Amino acid sequence: RHEHPIELIFQDPDGHRLAQLNAMIPAQPSPPGVPRGRPFGAVIAFNIQLPLPAYGDFSFELLIHGNHAKSIPIIVSSPAGGFGDPVPGNA
Repeated sequence: RHEHPIELIFQDPDGHRLAQLNAMIPAQPSPPGVPRGRPFGAVIAFNIQLPLPAYGDFSFELLIHGNHAKSIPIIVSSPAGGFGDPVPGNA
């Protein structure tokens, strides 16, 4: 059975990698009614701890076979809505 290498990169606003996960995901057969070869979605869960050095904008970058597939923006804000302060416990 064919597998797809994926990378999930968690990065800060400057593009510095804070965490990275590499995995091999087995190929799945097309769901019923979906023509063979047509892309379809899949749900994949990852259990990782992320470093949060400050409040602000971060992102997940998903690479499949080394090619960028998706950017997922993440906003870390304080309960009061401020940005730029260290996250409690990570200072």
